[in-house]
Amino acid sequence: MAENLNFSKSTDGSIVLDSTFCYDDIPANCEKYGRLYQEEDAIKACPSGWRIPTEEEWAAMRNTVKAEFGVSDANAPLRAIGAWEDKMTATNASGFSALPSGYRTKTGIYDGEGYRACFWGENSMLYYGWLLSKEYELDKESLIRGYYAYSVRCILSE
Repeated sequence: MAENLNFSKSTDGSIVLDSTFCYDDIPANCEKYGRLYQEEDAIKACPSGWRIPTEEEWAAMRNTVKAEFGVSDANAPLRAIGAWEDKMTATNASGFSALPSGYRTKTGIYDGEGYRACFWGENSMLYYGWLLSKEYELDKESLIRGYYAYSVRCILSE
């Protein structure tokens, strides 16, 4: 998917997610950035036939973008144009269209809007955050933060 997921319930009501959030609890931010999901709901959020990317798939994408575009700011080809603050370069040459949607902490505090994107990734059924910002070149977060809420990107299941 080339955009952050914005799913909270199926049209027939068979799937309802309880731990999804709009940044700062403002519904318009779900339209702008997609929803932020806690781990349990992130796992269930992808449509049938889709899933959260693995650690290897996130790393492969990062490495491919670095090799193909070879820019000094390796995140520029991943960032959506015109969305990032702090004069961060954005070319979106990869088509990934990363938005600086920030994250929600387990205590309900929102942070990172405008300068950080956080995505869920899977590693042997353990879920980790992948960070994209000025400091991180799509790097895996070192801690499992199941109660934090991050963006979800889904890929086709094989």
